[in-house]
Amino acid sequence: MKVKIPLMIQDPRMSKVEGMDKLIEGFVPVEEFFLDGPVSERIAILDFSPETGELLPGVRFKPPSPKRRLGQYVGSSSKKNLCKAEGDDLYSPEFMQVSVFATVLKTMYMFEGRKNEDTLGRPLTWAFNAPQLLVVPRAGEWANALYQRASHSLQFFYFPSKKDPKKYVYT
Repeated sequence: MKVKIPLMIQDPRMSKVEGMDKLIEGFVPVEEFFLDGPVSERIAILDFSPETGELLPGVRFKPPSPKRRLGQYVGSSSKKNLCKAEGDDLYSPEFMQVSVFATVLKTMYMFEGRKNEDTLGRPLTWAFNAPQLLVVPRAGEWANALYQRASHSLQFFYFPSKKDPKKYVYT
Protein backbone atom coordinates (compact mmCIF):
# COMPACT_ATOMS: atom_id res chain seq x y z
CA MET A 1 0.00 0.00 0.00
CA LYS A 2 1.15 3.56 -0.66
CA VAL A 3 0.50 6.71 1.31
CA LYS A 4 1.72 10.28 0.92
CA ILE A 5 3.13 11.57 4.21
CA PRO A 6 4.46 15.07 4.97
CA LEU A 7 8.17 15.19 5.76
CA MET A 8 9.53 18.41 7.27
CA ILE A 9 12.69 19.25 5.35
CA GLN A 10 13.31 22.78 6.59
CA ASP A 11 13.13 24.49 9.95
CA PRO A 12 10.25 27.03 9.66
CA ARG A 13 12.56 29.76 10.97
CA MET A 14 14.86 29.18 7.97
CA SER A 15 11.99 29.76 5.56
CA LYS A 16 12.54 33.46 6.08
CA VAL A 17 15.90 33.15 4.29
CA GLU A 18 15.60 33.96 0.60
CA GLY A 19 15.10 30.89 -1.58
CA MET A 20 14.47 28.56 1.35
CA ASP A 21 10.69 28.68 1.50
CA LYS A 22 9.86 24.99 1.05
CA LEU A 23 9.15 23.51 4.49
CA ILE A 24 7.69 20.09 3.73
CA GLU A 25 7.67 17.56 0.94
CA GLY A 26 5.50 14.55 0.38
CA PHE A 27 7.18 11.20 1.02
CA VAL A 28 5.59 8.06 -0.45
CA PRO A 29 6.73 4.93 1.43
CA VAL A 30 5.54 1.48 0.43
CA GLU A 31 4.61 -0.73 3.38
CA GLU A 32 2.24 -3.68 3.82
CA PHE A 33 -0.32 -1.52 5.64
CA PHE A 34 -0.91 1.82 7.30
CA LEU A 35 -3.21 2.51 10.25
CA ASP A 36 -4.27 5.40 12.46
CA GLY A 37 -1.42 6.50 14.65
CA PRO A 38 0.46 6.54 12.27
CA VAL A 39 1.30 2.84 12.38
CA SER A 40 2.84 0.44 9.89
CA GLU A 41 4.14 -3.10 10.26
CA ARG A 42 7.59 -1.79 11.27
CA ILE A 43 6.89 1.50 13.08
CA ALA A 44 4.25 2.74 15.53
CA ILE A 45 4.03 6.35 16.70
CA LEU A 46 3.06 6.85 20.35
CA ASP A 47 2.61 10.49 21.34
CA PHE A 48 2.05 11.63 24.91
CA SER A 49 0.58 14.90 26.14
CA PRO A 50 3.33 17.10 27.65
CA GLU A 51 0.79 18.43 30.17
CA THR A 52 -0.81 15.19 31.43
CA GLY A 53 1.47 12.41 30.20
CA GLU A 54 -1.57 10.63 28.70
CA LEU A 55 -1.33 8.81 25.39
CA LEU A 56 -2.86 10.99 22.66
CA PRO A 57 -5.16 9.55 20.00
CA GLY A 58 -3.39 8.76 16.75
CA VAL A 59 -3.72 10.70 13.53
CA ARG A 60 -6.48 9.33 11.27
CA PHE A 61 -5.52 7.36 8.15
CA LYS A 62 -7.65 7.58 5.01
CA PRO A 63 -6.88 4.65 2.68
CA PRO A 64 -6.63 5.04 -1.09
CA SER A 65 -9.95 5.22 -2.91
CA PRO A 66 -11.13 5.14 -6.52
CA LYS A 67 -10.76 8.94 -6.57
CA ARG A 68 -7.40 9.00 -4.73
CA ARG A 69 -4.61 6.51 -5.54
CA LEU A 70 -2.58 7.31 -2.39
CA GLY A 71 -3.66 7.07 1.23
CA GLN A 72 -3.27 10.11 3.45
CA TYR A 73 -3.18 11.17 7.09
CA VAL A 74 -5.66 13.87 8.06
CA GLY A 75 -6.05 16.22 11.01
CA SER A 76 -8.77 15.20 13.47
CA SER A 77 -10.29 18.65 13.81
CA SER A 78 -9.58 20.10 10.36
CA LYS A 79 -10.05 16.83 8.41
CA LYS A 80 -7.38 18.34 6.12
CA ASN A 81 -4.62 16.31 4.48
CA LEU A 82 -1.55 16.91 6.67
CA CYS A 83 0.65 17.15 3.55
CA LYS A 84 -0.96 20.58 3.13
CA ALA A 85 -0.10 21.79 6.64
CA GLU A 86 1.26 25.31 7.02
CA GLY A 87 1.72 28.01 9.65
CA ASP A 88 0.76 26.93 13.17
CA ASP A 89 -0.34 23.51 11.87
CA LEU A 90 3.37 22.66 11.54
CA TYR A 91 3.61 22.71 15.35
CA SER A 92 0.50 20.62 15.99
CA PRO A 93 0.90 17.22 17.64
CA GLU A 94 -0.75 15.61 14.60
CA PHE A 95 1.75 17.09 12.15
CA MET A 96 4.66 16.13 14.41
CA GLN A 97 3.38 12.55 14.57
CA VAL A 98 3.22 12.10 10.79
CA SER A 99 6.41 14.04 10.07
CA VAL A 100 8.41 11.95 12.57
CA PHE A 101 6.85 8.81 11.06
CA ALA A 102 7.95 9.91 7.58
CA THR A 103 11.44 10.87 8.78
CA VAL A 104 12.04 7.50 10.46
CA LEU A 105 10.72 5.56 7.45
CA LYS A 106 12.80 7.59 4.99
CA THR A 107 15.92 7.08 7.11
CA MET A 108 15.24 3.34 7.22
CA TYR A 109 14.79 3.24 3.44
CA MET A 110 18.10 5.10 2.97
CA PHE A 111 19.98 2.46 4.99
CA GLU A 112 18.12 -0.43 3.37
CA GLY A 113 18.60 0.88 -0.18
CA ARG A 114 19.09 -1.92 -2.64
CA LYS A 115 20.51 0.22 -5.44
CA ASN A 116 23.58 1.51 -3.64
CA GLU A 117 26.50 -0.67 -2.57
CA ASP A 118 27.10 1.60 0.45
CA THR A 119 23.84 0.52 2.08
CA LEU A 120 22.69 -2.68 3.78
CA GLY A 121 20.79 -3.94 0.75
CA ARG A 122 18.26 -5.64 3.03
CA PRO A 123 15.50 -4.69 5.48
CA LEU A 124 16.65 -3.41 8.87
CA THR A 125 16.31 -5.60 11.92
CA TRP A 126 16.19 -4.28 15.46
CA ALA A 127 18.42 -5.20 18.39
CA PHE A 128 15.36 -6.62 20.13
CA ASN A 129 13.22 -9.60 19.19
CA ALA A 130 10.20 -7.80 17.70
CA PRO A 131 9.33 -6.43 14.26
CA GLN A 132 8.05 -3.00 15.29
CA LEU A 133 9.93 0.06 16.56
CA LEU A 134 7.92 2.35 18.83
CA VAL A 135 8.64 6.04 18.14
CA VAL A 136 7.78 8.74 20.67
CA PRO A 137 7.93 12.25 19.09
CA ARG A 138 7.53 14.13 22.42
CA ALA A 139 8.96 11.86 25.11
CA GLY A 140 9.60 14.64 27.61
CA GLU A 141 11.65 17.74 28.31
CA TRP A 142 15.33 17.16 27.59
CA ALA A 143 17.68 18.40 24.86
CA ASN A 144 18.25 14.93 23.43
CA ALA A 145 16.93 11.93 21.53
CA LEU A 146 17.66 8.28 22.24
CA TYR A 147 17.14 4.68 21.22
CA GLN A 148 16.13 2.43 24.11
CA ARG A 149 16.41 -1.27 23.38
CA ALA A 150 14.52 -2.38 26.52
CA SER A 151 11.35 -0.51 25.49
CA HIS A 152 11.82 -1.11 21.72
CA SER A 153 11.67 2.64 21.25
CA LEU A 154 13.20 5.68 19.65
CA GLN A 155 12.42 8.74 21.77
CA PHE A 156 12.63 12.38 20.76
CA PHE A 157 12.54 15.11 23.40
CA TYR A 158 11.94 18.86 23.47
CA PHE A 159 13.32 21.82 25.41
CA PRO A 160 12.52 25.54 25.83
CA SER A 161 13.96 27.88 23.24
CA LYS A 162 16.69 30.18 24.55
CA LYS A 163 15.15 33.10 22.63
CA ASP A 164 11.60 32.47 23.83
CA PRO A 165 11.18 30.07 26.78
CA LYS A 166 7.43 29.79 25.99
CA LYS A 167 8.32 28.04 22.70
CA TYR A 168 9.93 24.62 22.37
CA VAL A 169 12.64 23.14 20.20
CA TYR A 170 11.78 19.56 19.17
CA THR A 171 14.67 17.17 18.64
